[in-house]
Amino acid sequence: MALDLIYDRTQADVLTLEKLTKLLDRVTWYGLTEEQKEQWENAQKGCYNASDLNRVERAVAYLTEQFNSLPGTLAAYLSSLGVAPDSIFAVPYSYPIQLTMKTDWAITDIPSSAAMARYIYNVTALRNTITLPENTPPLPVSMNDLTVTGANNLERVLQIVDAATLALEELKKSYADKAALSFVYSGEFSSGEV
Repeated sequence: MALDLIYDRTQADVLTLEKLTKLLDRVTWYGLTEEQKEQWENAQKGCYNASDLNRVERAVAYLTEQFNSLPGTLAAYLSSLGVAPDSIFAVPYSYPIQLTMKTDWAITDIPSSAAMARYIYNVTALRNTITLPENTPPLPVSMNDLTVTGANNLERVLQIVDAATLALEELKKSYADKAALSFVYSGEFSSGEV
């Protein structure tokens, strides 16, 4: 599954949405031009709503599953190569990771403070599970007064976690490949061979 995250929101998206919302206060949807309707659809990045909450929660669920399944994936890979388990092949985090997600937010839902604290906690927990690049953006402390930058950072961090998880899997598999290539099988070398 490729994560379909949004982290390119701009203040212009917010302003466009505000302008179109004011226009909708005066006319109905049917009174908008086709161009204005298209602008409305594109301007949805300017708000933070149920679709954003669900997208982030689904990404958290996916990444949690990736972290929890990686040890088994690596064990199966080692077994397929005939390589014995070793600490060099172990993941650098404790598992299973247990987070609670809600992936069915509706446009009519009013998120509680506790639900939003859990939401931020989940992204923070995944961020702290694996070493990320130093330039990884900071996460908002809360959803109160969420800014465009904060909204972008929530999803950008998840994208960085996904990339780091894939890189970790590839690194561990490369160690296993090198270990498998270093095997010397009986009869390949003989005493006195040059």
